[in-house]
Amino acid sequence: MSAPTEHVRVLLVEDDADDAKLLARALARNGMELSLRRVETLRDLEAQLEASRPEIVLSDFRLAGFDAGDVIRVVRGVDERLPIIVVSGTIGEEKAVDLLRDGADDFVIKGSWARLVPAMRRELRKARERREGERLKEELRTRELRLETFVSQVPAILWTVDEELRFQFAVGGAQSNPGGAARGSSLDQLVTPEEVETVMAAHRRALHGERVSYRFSHNDRVFDAHVQPLTDGRGRRAGVIGVALDVTARVHAERALEREQRASALLQETASAANATSTVREVLPIALEIACRHTGWEFGHVLVVTEDEQTLVSSGVVHPPDVSPEFAEVCLRTKFGFGQGLIGAVAATREPLWWVRPDAEKGYLRGREVDDAGFRATVATPILVGDRVVAVMELFHREEIERDEGMLSRLASVGEALGRVFERDRAGRLQRQLLQTQKMEALGRLTGGIAHDFNNLLTVIRLQLEMMRESEALPPELIEDLELARGAADRSADLTRRLLTFSRQSVSEPRVVSLAEVLKDLSAIIRRIIGDRIEIDLALGDVQPVLADVGQLEQVVMNLAVNAR
Repeated sequence: MSAPTEHVRVLLVEDDADDAKLLARALARNGMELSLRRVETLRDLEAQLEASRPEIVLSDFRLAGFDAGDVIRVVRGVDERLPIIVVSGTIGEEKAVDLLRDGADDFVIKGSWARLVPAMRRELRKARERREGERLKEELRTRELRLETFVSQVPAILWTVDEELRFQFAVGGAQSNPGGAARGSSLDQLVTPEEVETVMAAHRRALHGERVSYRFSHNDRVFDAHVQPLTDGRGRRAGVIGVALDVTARVHAERALEREQRASALLQETASAANATSTVREVLPIALEIACRHTGWEFGHVLVVTEDEQTLVSSGVVHPPDVSPEFAEVCLRTKFGFGQGLIGAVAATREPLWWVRPDAEKGYLRGREVDDAGFRATVATPILVGDRVVAVMELFHREEIERDEGMLSRLASVGEALGRVFERDRAGRLQRQLLQTQKMEALGRLTGGIAHDFNNLLTVIRLQLEMMRESEALPPELIEDLELARGAADRSADLTRRLLTFSRQSVSEPRVVSLAEVLKDLSAIIRRIIGDRIEIDLALGDVQPVLADVGQLEQVVMNLAVNAR
């Protein structure tokens, strides 16, 4: 059975027409159907290379004005892979080697047709294999480009590493660029020092057959990664294949949601505490604990404005007291005038302030103490009643946290809620003072009425005692009893006068009196009014006499004692 006929496009460089016919018949007898084009000059050769697109070039060695070396140079200038076989009867072995070095694929002696046909078939096969290999490479590259184009549209990274954890392949989207992971570069060179152990450990486990998931950061992006063993066509382990999904947007959204939840909880708990308490002293410890817990800041303190509205002093409330006892003590004893230092600036401007490394701020009165305690960030917000600052809350953190407008807004809301407690507390104190005043007025009216009636009775008793004393027939022992009775009546009248003075119904009668004696006599009444829980200590010393109405003087002292209680 004869071999199947091959159809081959041949470009023959030959200046002898007879030799060309002889070659064509020899190839045809060996099963090769030719589409033969013959050229005799280099110019025609170059033109036919473009026009006929031959599959193989056959060339004589010696031609008119040029040789096979010139043919090789022209052909290789057009197509580096086109097979070239030199066919000549005058070529020597040394020259043949030079031709092979210059780019010929083979050489055959003219007339050796039995060798020429296999040589042509071999070179044609090799050319086809090269073209097929190039086609496959191009197809592979096309697929890689398609994959890269696809992956570039999704927020992900794909990669493979060998058993030495060196990159073999890596591709990712624009925002997920894996750092230009070149083939052969080490995995640990493209990972931040903080995460190198996590990433390397996950890949080592994958090399031992595990499937591992982990999270890492790269180029300010956050990724959820999964790695598993990479196997070759025979199922043998060849490295690790990994995929990482860019979850930066999700993480930011989760963090934002967490901040919003914490902010909501901060405001809700603060408002609840503010509504459940009526005094500043009750609410401040609760509010500081809530603020520190929900903001994550480590230490809190509240300063309150004094009655003259010129100075801020510690409220005595810090949280937690054990974070920095020395610094807490500094906070408790430091005072600020309005506009003095940064706390005073908050009170003066009624605006919150935020400082990073407050020890470096000019005018920060506790800069050295803040630095010694290790705090690197401070935020302070005013507590307002209307447009009036009644207190300032300050928080401290040991990290350098940059200004957060959202947190400042939340703290402003906390300040508003606490301001309502300050307002209720002040209203409660005023109400209690009003009730006390009304109580004292009612007591004064009652006391005045009783004293007036009692004084009328005493007047009758004193007159009767005077009339009895004027009798000359009384025995001495009765006279002594009458004197005792009159003295008791005088003391009762004096007590009645004091009660009338307390009720403000007596007439002013200034006279020189001993202040020490007045206070000694009054101390008994004061003890009964202010109660047994309060101790009275009279340290009178050398007190000079004064000109005063005794009743009014006693009323002043009585008011001082009641208000102090």
